[in-house]
Amino acid sequence: MKMKKRRMFIIGFMGCGKSTVGKLLAKKMGLPFYDIDKIIEKKENMSLKEIFSVKGEKYFRDIEYNVLKELCNGKKSVISGGGGCFSSERNRKLIREKCCTVYLNGEFDILKKRVFSNNRRPLVYDENQLLDLYRERIKDFENIDIVIDIEDKSPLEIVSEIVL
Repeated sequence: MKMKKRRMFIIGFMGCGKSTVGKLLAKKMGLPFYDIDKIIEKKENMSLKEIFSVKGEKYFRDIEYNVLKELCNGKKSVISGGGGCFSSERNRKLIREKCCTVYLNGEFDILKKRVFSNNRRPLVYDENQLLDLYRERIKDFENIDIVIDIEDKSPLEIVSEIVL
């Protein structure tokens, strides 16, 4: 696949493997990899869960947008956003303008298992809340450049599909 835009942006719901696939994809393409959530945690010297708890979601989303702007105007790279990064209209607009979007699509039951095996997630409390969030965010994943179904695929298989 030839990149028409300078950056690839990996999107998808929590637990779909954005960071794992992003790292592997960047390595395969010889590009730097940026994980927006990790950058924010480092800048704030707090975990995502702590940022959401102490400073609130609005604070986090404002920082997220500023980091996103910086990365989208930087060098050619692979970028991974958090599960809610693509839910913001201003983020979607910037990402679509500056990046080739890659959506890692997973069924809710698969993602639910992955999410509940990781207690670092800031917005998850129970299965019903997670399902509501999934239903709310799924509508944002439209008009994507590349859609990859992740079911029964290893991260390397997913990367191979992206770079065909």
